[in-house]
Amino acid sequence: MRLSLSISLLGIALSGCANLPMSGKSKSDEPTLADIQKQPIKVEKQALTPTDRNEVIENYRAILELNPDQRLNSEATRRLADLELERSETKLLQSTDEPVPSDAELSKSIKLYESLLRKDPNYASRDLVLYQLARAYELKGDINTMMLTLRALVTQHPDSPYWQEAQFRRGEHFFVVQQFNRAESAYKAILQQRKETPYYDRALFKHGWSLFKQRNIEQGLDSFTQLLDRNLKEKRQIDVGKLSPADQKLLKETIRVISLTFSELGGAKRISRYFDNKGHRNYEYMIYQGLGDLYLKQERIQDAADAYLAFVDLSPDHPQSPRLSVKVVDIYTENGFPRRAIESKKSFVQHYAVGSDAWNKQDGKNQAWLNQQLRNYLKELAEYHHALAQEYKKSKDRKIAAQQTKQGAEAARWYRLYLDTFSDDPTAGSISFLLGELLFELKKYPEAVIAYEDSAYRLPAHDKQAEAGYAALLAYAAQSKQLPEDKREAWRRQGVESALKYCDIFPKDPRRASVLTEAADQLLQLNQVGRARGAALQVANQTPPAAKKLRRTAWTIAAHAAFEQKDYPAAETAYQQALKLLPGKAKEKKLLEERLAASIYQQGAALRSQGNHKGAAQAFMRIGKQAPKAEILSTAEYDAAASLIAAGDWAGSVKILESYKAKYPKSELIPEVNSKLAVAYMETKQPLKAAAELATLSTQASSPELRREAGWRSAELYNKAGKEKQAIAAYKSYIKAFPAPVEQAMEGGQKLVELYHKRGEKGKRDWWLKELIKIDAGAGKQRSDRTRYLAAQASLQLAEANMKRFQGIKLKAPLEKNLKRKKQQMQTAISAYKKAIKYGVAEVTTSATYKIGEMYRQFGTALMESERPKGLNTDELEQYEILLEEQAFPFEEKAISLYESNIERVSSGIYDEWVKKSFNALAKLLPGRYAKQEKREAWIDAIN
Repeated sequence: MRLSLSISLLGIALSGCANLPMSGKSKSDEPTLADIQKQPIKVEKQALTPTDRNEVIENYRAILELNPDQRLNSEATRRLADLELERSETKLLQSTDEPVPSDAELSKSIKLYESLLRKDPNYASRDLVLYQLARAYELKGDINTMMLTLRALVTQHPDSPYWQEAQFRRGEHFFVVQQFNRAESAYKAILQQRKETPYYDRALFKHGWSLFKQRNIEQGLDSFTQLLDRNLKEKRQIDVGKLSPADQKLLKETIRVISLTFSELGGAKRISRYFDNKGHRNYEYMIYQGLGDLYLKQERIQDAADAYLAFVDLSPDHPQSPRLSVKVVDIYTENGFPRRAIESKKSFVQHYAVGSDAWNKQDGKNQAWLNQQLRNYLKELAEYHHALAQEYKKSKDRKIAAQQTKQGAEAARWYRLYLDTFSDDPTAGSISFLLGELLFELKKYPEAVIAYEDSAYRLPAHDKQAEAGYAALLAYAAQSKQLPEDKREAWRRQGVESALKYCDIFPKDPRRASVLTEAADQLLQLNQVGRARGAALQVANQTPPAAKKLRRTAWTIAAHAAFEQKDYPAAETAYQQALKLLPGKAKEKKLLEERLAASIYQQGAALRSQGNHKGAAQAFMRIGKQAPKAEILSTAEYDAAASLIAAGDWAGSVKILESYKAKYPKSELIPEVNSKLAVAYMETKQPLKAAAELATLSTQASSPELRREAGWRSAELYNKAGKEKQAIAAYKSYIKAFPAPVEQAMEGGQKLVELYHKRGEKGKRDWWLKELIKIDAGAGKQRSDRTRYLAAQASLQLAEANMKRFQGIKLKAPLEKNLKRKKQQMQTAISAYKKAIKYGVAEVTTSATYKIGEMYRQFGTALMESERPKGLNTDELEQYEILLEEQAFPFEEKAISLYESNIERVSSGIYDEWVKKSFNALAKLLPGRYAKQEKREAWIDAIN
């Protein structure tokens, strides 16, 4: 049974590397091949327990005591020696079960092997005996004798299967004792055999090391390269993980020593030159990486980065180049070079951007890995510049603060690149939110809105979606303040749509009610009344209820919107709800009460337009209960009265109008109230109250026409009611206030003439008669048939007074004096009648003509009936009578002439009382001629 020493020998051999010095470090600091974890020695065991083994040993001893032939003796001796060696090895390796073997025990196997070699120098398995003997000396610690035994094996048995192992063990010993030239020779002998054994690769490795130790650096490099070529060159993809642990360690140490070699030769540039000469290899990246790792351990940070980047520059599309680029970033980051790390990240993301040539040349696995690195770096670059922008913002130095914009733009660039590249990534929403925050800080509000809304609504879900949606609304508001008025409305419309979307997407967000309330307000301002009302009612009726202030605002908006939609009952309800939520002394209370009153008023107006005047009045009067301090209340009460009037409820209207006058004495509607109240009083049979209202209206109404009409109507009512004093005062006020139109003023004057006549106040009556004449004379273009008629009548009445004075003068002694007086008075009266005749009013003319005739007739009669002078005799009296007749006759003739001129007017269609009286007078004066005219008069009467 043999024990394979291949791995244990490698462990011994590698221990010699501990003597390799490195610049600036002691030997004890150096990692060596001896650091490789030793593998346990695998012993090919038969199924022998220690007891069985001892029994077999005794059996072999018994055979030898029988002194068999040479062949059997030699074979039994070797088997016995192997079992003794095995027992010693077992004790050494498993000392927990058996005590450590003593020198005496180890010597047993040695003596048996040496005995065999002496007794049977031609033994067929002599090489095996030498191999086992070397092992026994090694276990005993007799290294010199072990080396002599191994030399005997390799020199005497060059074709032995144990030759390479023996040669390798010799090389390892020489290496350990730093006899590097002899070690080189031993390793080289193995290499020259070119037999594929477990020792070939290790011999290559130690051959290179031996050359390195002798400062034959480049020759050693060839051995290391050959070792890598044997194991890696033919592999399309190098997966170190698939190598055995021992091979992985060997590969690692090979790369390390190659790195040391190139470090000695001048660094990464020598790697490129070497492979340019030797031919490039698929594992070159390991060499560059190993060199970089070496520099990193030596704290040569920039040299390490340059080593990695040297390969990246050489083969930018190689699958390992991105990973080496990442190592550059990592070492800069970990060793305090943040700016270099940032620049390296920028180079990385620009070169390996998704979709770039470099990215497309990678396989799917590498592309997935690249994508993750790109995600990390893009985010880190954006956050780095974002943090700088925030830091610069804090500075009071304007120049430094100006950097905020520059750094912010750079951060935005990387955020956007991330989002353009990885929009489906789970973190895209969070990234877009950070972009929005950055743009908001830079006051780029429209761009911030886009980023926030993408974060909230377009990109994958994340924990700050609602925050992003709300932040978008803040950005809308901030931008709106900066826009000119002509561009603000369109922006506000976008903001409102965003707010409504926010409320739909995040129905449970605690800010929803506030956002929806603001959106409703904006919609109302934008005249989107229906949507504003709907949004406001959502807040107002929300369950659980929104904050009191928000509900108040929502009800107010809903009320305004309903009002705009002419839904006045709904507006009334909403205003009432809003008022209930107001604090007692809130400034808004008056405005809301006014709007409440207006909504009720409009309901009344609608009922009025439908002809429901009773219902309208009730609605108008409801304002007094719901909004007693509303400014529209007075109008509403006025309209309520008007509606009751329209409904025929005069008594009800009187009550409201009287109340109105008492409550609003200075209202501009008072004239209208007075007018309507006057009508209502008349309808309710209260003429004096009506007259009083009209009298007031005649002085207060804004319309001159209304004042004039009211004044006239007031006077009429007083006159009709028999209130002469009030009527006189009303007519006088009317004439004074409204001298025009002249005709109506003269009608008033005529009424005064009649009233004064009725009251027997002749002087006042005559004054107004003269005033009528005066007014007509000054009427100018306003003079009319009626004014002339009234003036003519006034003139006629004044003339009659003269006639009465004429009639009052009696012709008695002294006759001459009285005759003169009577004649003068007659002339005065005639003159007055002639003035009346000049007006050309037929009725006045016929009257005046008749009365002038009467005066002539009466004067003649008065002469004939005058008192006779006393003391006349009969003749004298007769002569006196004749003389009187002669004097009286012309007056009678004149009277006849005047009567006849009157009756001649019949041919002109004039036949009145005075014409008729003229006929009668003529019939008496000239009965022969006019007594037969009765038939004619009857005919004229029939015509008229």
